[in-house]
Amino acid sequence: MERIWLDFADHVWFQSGNVTTDLISAPRRVGLQNLGYGWRQIHSEDPARAAFEMDVAAARLFFFSADGDTTAIEIEISAVGRRRLKVTPLNLLLNGRPLTKLPLSRKWEQHRVEIPAPVIRRGNNRLDFQIAIPKKSQKSRHRLRPKIRNLRFFATNGRREWPERPTTLQVAGDPELSLDRDTIQMPSPARLEAVIEVPERARLTARFQVRRPPGAHLEPVLVYAKLLDPELEEHPLAQERVTESRSAFDFDVDLSAWQGQRVRLQLGAGGPGNAVVSWHWAIVEAQPGQTPPGSIAPIRRQPAPSSGRLGRPDVLVVLLDAARADSFSPFGGTRPTPHTARLASQGTVFQQAMAASSWTGQSIPSIFTGLYPDSLRVGPWGSPLPSNIATLAELLSGVGYRTVLWTQHPFYGYQEDLKRGFQEFHRPEFRDYRTLPSQEILISEQQPTFAFVHLIPPHAPYTPPPPHRGLYSSWYSGSIEPEATFLSRFPDKRSTEELTEEDRRFIRDRYDENVAFADAQVGALLSILDSSKRYEDSLVILMSDHGEAFLEHGRYLHSRMLFREFLHVPLVIKWPRGVSGYEAEVAEPMSLVDLVPTLEDGLALPAQQEGYQGRSLIPLVFDGAHRQEPLWATTRRVDTYQKPPRPLEMLQAGPWKILYDPLSDSSRIYQIENDPGESQDLSGELPMRTLYLRQALLRQRTYNRELLQQAPEPGPIEDSDAEIQKQLEALGYLN
Repeated sequence: MERIWLDFADHVWFQSGNVTTDLISAPRRVGLQNLGYGWRQIHSEDPARAAFEMDVAAARLFFFSADGDTTAIEIEISAVGRRRLKVTPLNLLLNGRPLTKLPLSRKWEQHRVEIPAPVIRRGNNRLDFQIAIPKKSQKSRHRLRPKIRNLRFFATNGRREWPERPTTLQVAGDPELSLDRDTIQMPSPARLEAVIEVPERARLTARFQVRRPPGAHLEPVLVYAKLLDPELEEHPLAQERVTESRSAFDFDVDLSAWQGQRVRLQLGAGGPGNAVVSWHWAIVEAQPGQTPPGSIAPIRRQPAPSSGRLGRPDVLVVLLDAARADSFSPFGGTRPTPHTARLASQGTVFQQAMAASSWTGQSIPSIFTGLYPDSLRVGPWGSPLPSNIATLAELLSGVGYRTVLWTQHPFYGYQEDLKRGFQEFHRPEFRDYRTLPSQEILISEQQPTFAFVHLIPPHAPYTPPPPHRGLYSSWYSGSIEPEATFLSRFPDKRSTEELTEEDRRFIRDRYDENVAFADAQVGALLSILDSSKRYEDSLVILMSDHGEAFLEHGRYLHSRMLFREFLHVPLVIKWPRGVSGYEAEVAEPMSLVDLVPTLEDGLALPAQQEGYQGRSLIPLVFDGAHRQEPLWATTRRVDTYQKPPRPLEMLQAGPWKILYDPLSDSSRIYQIENDPGESQDLSGELPMRTLYLRQALLRQRTYNRELLQQAPEPGPIEDSDAEIQKQLEALGYLN
């Protein structure tokens, strides 16, 4: 028999650790961030004093309501700090809707808050805590800091949501994600589900046992299995009402009536809330020789090959910040970019390269490590890299390369970990975009050089110097200036209706002038290699860290969304002399996390870690191989770090793409082959397809969060240099 283990589609990542009902014990495996955002755990060694303290003006916690019947919250709060309490209440919001304002006291006070029925959601819920802090007080150690403890949730009839029982839920869907692959422990009420394609003559078999804590009432627990067909019609499969806790029970259900269909299977438990249902197994079995139901496997960490096909040439990586692919002529751009075109004519053009995030702070760490941003747990500015993860510069310096980082971006002045492995660091004055690295910086006569050159253009502000300014926009007679601080206001603070068609065209024209300026800078860098007679023998890589939006989905700039215009970037690799047999163009989608494993493979670098989520492009380019894995991207949607992040996640698998908002628990799906502009959300028309993709996305998210067991926490943004903060604000990141 082929055994196909159920995947837990509604996996709630903040329940995967040891979360106690009074919220004084953070998850052991993934840290405090797993509970939410903006908290500092205090007095954890003393249960009588243990609590959470807000370390930002707005913090967040998550909780899970399996039946969506939570009716009330009880919470104890107090505050420390020197600010007056009477004028500063603590605002509570549930799923984005205001619940109440709670007065603060320097003593612990208990409050009960009733929850209106329309506000609660079945499954994932978020509870936001907000307090007004004057800007001048935000950096003070003495500002008001609310504390909470003993947070409890009550459901219908006064039943406690999380009484005396474990809250750890283990899933037997993947041995790498589960501590015990043979058991699914489910606290009641709860449910798990999987979307599968039913094979021939399939059966659902399961064995479970109900356990209760000592002294618990023996109220019956309803354990059930259900199936939702492609039209989402519900079909009860089996159920058992269990009172005593000694015996094991079995389900054995024939699924052949749904053969070949994509269905939604649910296993659940309902009852008094003091029981744990232990599923010894829950599997779908197919007859021998049948192909198991298709699924989208997670992008796992794998070692890179080591072909050494490229030798040990000089390596020049030129990164143009915020460069969207379709503004460059090799990628369909209608305006000339001759220097990019020259490079493309002598190497390989990757037509479907996608960034791992839509902003620099998460994309660059992935480019440097070959791992996705949420695997690294990088988010806010200053997020450190895990110490046991080698960067590309460390790998290259370890084999004798001279390593140089030359950047116009202030990002590296705050993100110190990204300098690891670079022997030289150069940065011109802020907004001095004409200056480029010299020949002495790019080339060494004594050893091969790896130079990573990060140029700001075409990033906003779209103010290129002459002769590029006015190249396409001289016709404009309006008054707007395309600065990042101006463009970031649309549509949150200003309506796009304020912009005329001429204004919109002007903004895009000025961006294309910035692209022309960036292309000229590329030409200047290539000329340095030409004049030193090193161009032919060098490996030259041209890329970007993310795209740029022009109201395709209602926004300018980047960072806030994961549509194609935010992620699709130019990628060109010019191979060193003597390397032949490569494809001139690769149409398959690939990710920028592929850079490190590609260089480890081509340069035969010794492996320094367990592997990468990126894949070497060498087999794709030289051997006609095909990429099998999906693509992943994530963003925290940067606004200000005094507020919780607004994350988005993206999974692209074959012709399908799903965008998932964890805060609203909502999904959008697109058939990107027929709809490359992602204009038609099909989630309403194809609910089962949506669930199937959502299941794969949640599984990938869980894999990423579990990949690295330990990761450092980022420091607050206000700890950075004041001048760097101003520079980041000018680039649109801290508005």
